[in-house]
Amino acid sequence: MASRIAPLTDAYLQQLVLGVRQSGAEIVLMAVPAKERTQFPELRDDSPVFNDKVRDWADTHDVRFREACPKLFATQLGRTEC
Repeated sequence: MASRIAPLTDAYLQQLVLGVRQSGAEIVLMAVPAKERTQFPELRDDSPVFNDKVRDWADTHDVRFREACPKLFATQLGRTEC
């Protein structure tokens, strides 16, 4: 299930992507993972955080997304995608 991003963030990202694409450049989004995901494993759960929401947004808007910490996600969270 895709996570919902806030309407204001959605509008900002759409404007950013449009501006970059209009300039002829390629855009790749990256969002810093929440501290709970990186530093406090005891607080970690499966609920989506900002990084997840931006990744889901990028997927639905045909924008490349790159994980900021792919090795962390692969080892600590059991994810393998970047």
